[in-house]
Amino acid sequence: MPRVIYLGLQAFAHEPHQLLPAAENPLACESLVDISEADAQAPSSIYLLSTLNDEDVVKLRAWCKHDSERQVMIAWPQPSAWLAARLASGAVAEEALNDWLAQAKRLLALFRSARRQITLVGYSPGRTSKLIDAPLDLLTTATDKAIYQLAAAYLCGQSQALQDTYPYLVASSQECTDYQQTKGSVLLEDALAEYLFQKSQLIAADQAKQELEKENDLLLEQLHSVQPALFMRPT
Repeated sequence: MPRVIYLGLQAFAHEPHQLLPAAENPLACESLVDISEADAQAPSSIYLLSTLNDEDVVKLRAWCKHDSERQVMIAWPQPSAWLAARLASGAVAEEALNDWLAQAKRLLALFRSARRQITLVGYSPGRTSKLIDAPLDLLTTATDKAIYQLAAAYLCGQSQALQDTYPYLVASSQECTDYQQTKGSVLLEDALAEYLFQKSQLIAADQAKQELEKENDLLLEQLHSVQPALFMRPT
């Protein structure tokens, strides 16, 4: 059975192990060094890692290289859900977005170096995984708040880096559950899209108006320049 590492669950709860009620002794760790020490004392199949740094990637590669039969499944959070949770906890939007992107790029690099031993799975609130035995209870109030969902959706939609990276992460994953937004969030997102469309229309209309005003000013200048010549023409 593969070792399962849930990445980023700490964003959804102060006690992330409570999100896995059916799991047997899930261990929350800050780094893979902590996981190694915990594993030596009391082996577990589920580990909760708050973040994946460069040292962790190196250690995971070493694990796979040392034991070619070792299988590791890493569950990564959907960006919109994770960002909504981070924003609800008071994180700065751009910093949270950059953190998710850094995690995604490390996961992709890790997968490409050991694709036979690394399995990636995308998780999100309210969705169960067919690949991971322990069901994830992520129906948290933070991600249910429409304002944070809307802000997260806007961040994802405006980030070209995320739009470039996310499809590769999905394609590299064996499973990727969709993030289900609340009805209120969907309505707010639709309203935001309509607002942005109307704003773009107003900007276009204003630009057209400015062009017409420039043409009108130019025409007036031309008329003023020819008026003296018209009055000076002999009868």
